[in-house]
Amino acid sequence: MVDAILRAGVVWVLWLQQFSPALDGLMVALTLPGEVVFYLALFPLLYWCVDRRLAARLTLLCILSLNLNAWAKEIVAQPRPYQYDPRVKPLREAAGGGLPSGHTQNTVAVWGYLAAWARRPWITALFVALLVLVPLSRLYLGAHFPSDLVGGYLLGALLLWLAWRAEAPAARAWGRLPLGVRLALAATLPPLILLAMPPLHERILDGALLLAGAGAGVVLAERWVPEARGGALWRRGLRLLVGLLTTLAFYLALEALARVVGWSGLAGAALYAPLGLWGALGAPWLFGRLGLTGGAPCS
Repeated sequence: MVDAILRAGVVWVLWLQQFSPALDGLMVALTLPGEVVFYLALFPLLYWCVDRRLAARLTLLCILSLNLNAWAKEIVAQPRPYQYDPRVKPLREAAGGGLPSGHTQNTVAVWGYLAAWARRPWITALFVALLVLVPLSRLYLGAHFPSDLVGGYLLGALLLWLAWRAEAPAARAWGRLPLGVRLALAATLPPLILLAMPPLHERILDGALLLAGAGAGVVLAERWVPEARGGALWRRGLRLLVGLLTTLAFYLALEALARVVGWSGLAGAALYAPLGLWGALGAPWLFGRLGLTGGAPCS
């Protein structure tokens, strides 16, 4: 039964790949909104320029989605189309198994949450378009069977439903916790979720420590730093520019320090914690000092 489903899926993939290489560049671009590297750019944008709580909740949802998807792939251990049939061209190779599609799952969960939060027609239209185009690109690139996409749709929809059901009671419970408990949970829970994934890449520890610093920074910023929400587009653009440049400068300084003192392994990865703290706490504080929050500069 499974073999018959995979053979039927190969027919779809081969039909799409007849348009290669003409559509290769377009399909690679269409797959980006479902990739982790895209979310690494999206979440700071949301945090600095739109809404802190939205960015924090989406980050947690994305980490949960990554964890669930990685374990599902590990358990099912289904090959990719280019591994199953040599006629399929590996236009975009990927680690781990194919079922369920992580790009599809993340698109449903993360972009679905964003569309439900914003309630803007253009964002809803973008979400619907991504629901079709991101999975389609994964078929074309030979990374997934159609059945992988179905699994991604189902798991993503489940996560999205659970997130909306749990949001209100979780927010109430969070608000009743003492500051120290919130700080401890924010600095440990997201990294632990990430570290609980099967080790698909070597920099997972860097990401976990980055999340630890960012989680602590979110809680401290909520307490002590006024939020730079909204404002004119030029003001938001300046916040994004200042945030990116200072974070990049901080990263380069930390990398230089690690090379000078000869830190590597865990010691080198630990430098990512202050980087996350800067992005979540230091950069918003700087926005206030520069008068980019929409009001007067913070004193």
